Amino acid sequence: MTATPHAAKALTSALGRFENASGRWIEAATGAGGASMQMSALAGIVQTRAQVKAAVAVQRFADDMWDAVLELQSGGGASV
Repeated sequence: MTATPHAAKALTSALGRFENASGRWIEAATGAGGASMQMSALAGIVQTRAQVKAAVAVQRFADDMWDAVLELQSGGGASV
């Protein structure tokens, strides 16, 4: 079992949310929406940034754990 598919799915979802929020931000900046639309779009971008950072952290952790498992299986693990 690996965390990679879960992290990839979360990252894909976050990038989609970022695209939507960016579109709303551009729409609001061109005058189509008011200040509340700008704030909503900005909040979406900030939330998406946090989701991307979390997905990347999960992927890095999973990669580190996989490397540790491979090292243990090869007999290169440190003894206590």
